Amino acid sequence: MKLTNLPASSNLRAARTSKQTISSQNILDQFRADQALRNLAPKTAYNCQREVSNYLIWAESQAEDPLQVDPKLYLKLLRDRSQKTATIRTTFSRLNVFFTFLEEEDVIEKNPVPRIKRTYLNDYKAPVKIRKALSVEQASELLGMTTRTRDKAVLMLLLKTGIRRHELVTLDVDSLDQNSLSLTLKETHKRSNRLIFFDNETARALSRWLKSREMRYKKGNEKALFLNNFGTRLSDNGIDILVKKAVERVNEAGRVGKLIFFPHLGRYCMTTWLLNAGMSPRYVKWLRGDSLREAFEIYDTIRPEDVKKSYLASIPQLGI
Repeated sequence: MKLTNLPASSNLRAARTSKQTISSQNILDQFRADQALRNLAPKTAYNCQREVSNYLIWAESQAEDPLQVDPKLYLKLLRDRSQKTATIRTTFSRLNVFFTFLEEEDVIEKNPVPRIKRTYLNDYKAPVKIRKALSVEQASELLGMTTRTRDKAVLMLLLKTGIRRHELVTLDVDSLDQNSLSLTLKETHKRSNRLIFFDNETARALSRWLKSREMRYKKGNEKALFLNNFGTRLSDNGIDILVKKAVERVNEAGRVGKLIFFPHLGRYCMTTWLLNAGMSPRYVKWLRGDSLREAFEIYDTIRPEDVKKSYLASIPQLGI
């Protein structure tokens, strides 16, 4: 059956109205056409279409008309394959896009995925993970037991600036202004403000790293601020590894209790410390670069020099 001369909506709807059997390939082609019209990010569209393709191949193996198959059977299949609940949730989130498309085009009466997610993919008994900021003592222990100059500078930036992991690895040497105690981050869709500040304690850690970097990596990547053992830009995974090793050292010593820390938690630590010290929430949001509805009002009235002054007065000293 070929209905390629018709647009996606009339193609599938016409086939269903005339009670024709629709092949999985035909459905997938129409879904891809609809996704292209939505101008989605290539990776997002690819992941979604791949998941839908896998589902339709399976559904067509179950019945002549793949749209007549109950998606709950697919849920059972994934569980029988011992897939993790988080992975299954991701799968059904992508299938939800597909079934929403079918519903909007009147190909099916109702999208079945929301009910499946609500009824079968809610982990009611799972313990709630409470994010907890490190105490100043714990953060000091974490840095004190880290001897490598690069790793200490990385940890200091994570804790004191709230910088995201990928924002950190994309920093270049010229992103750093030690005289004004500031960093200018690369532009990303997640951040509304690219200017961040650090204190003198962090400046000392960065200076020691820059001296070590210059001596050890003379033929390395001259652009990246943080380098790996091969003289090339440190990766996201490299950050994860160095943080994990630092935490393991502290936990083996056992002096400040069991430490739970990962790169993104540094953002929460900085936020907690600054708010507890009495810093204005508006200033904290500005430093975090949060995307705010009222951003245009906040950033028009906030002066960076005022934020810097308040930050330097509020950020705790870790004794490093």
